[in-house]
Amino acid sequence: MNSNVDLGNYLARLADILVTTGEADLAENVRHARRFAIGSASEFLHEARVALANVHANASHILSPSQNDEVVNAIRKIDDAFKDVGGA
Repeated sequence: MNSNVDLGNYLARLADILVTTGEADLAENVRHARRFAIGSASEFLHEARVALANVHANASHILSPSQNDEVVNAIRKIDDAFKDVGGA
């Protein structure tokens, strides 16, 4: 993921995966975060990170190892984006 568009597309795919695994509530949280893509970038990244952390904490047992890796990598990229902006 190299852009917010990529992140939004990933969130849509992840929500679909979560629905097929019976995690409709988590999928709705992910979809909710995606709706922030039309607003400020920092707000979108924050909401996406919260949703992804929630998925990681509550659905890692139902996702494949590669899907879990994608979630973790997305969280890391968001964290890196915040560091770049904040200068940390």
